[in-house]
Amino acid sequence: MLSAITTINLTIGVYMAKELSRRFTVTHFCKKHDSFLTENALRFMLFKSDSNRMDEFKVIERLGRRVFINETNFFQWLEAINKKEAK
Repeated sequence: MLSAITTINLTIGVYMAKELSRRFTVTHFCKKHDSFLTENALRFMLFKSDSNRMDEFKVIERLGRRVFINETNFFQWLEAINKKEAK
């Protein structure tokens, strides 16, 4: 029988696995969304992240030298940029 602590740990583990599944390397993110985004375009956006508000939306996550793109935050950022430009 599972104890309450084990159950909580399993629940947190499942939640963390769901959260981690939305993070991609630059190459994998571009392969997944190749219909509208090239790797060079994304790398340029990352280079200019301080001026295009990507940092504000926490799109970029770094682990050492590795750069990960948070997919959920990327599309929230994209919608916010589009709303701003539409005005």
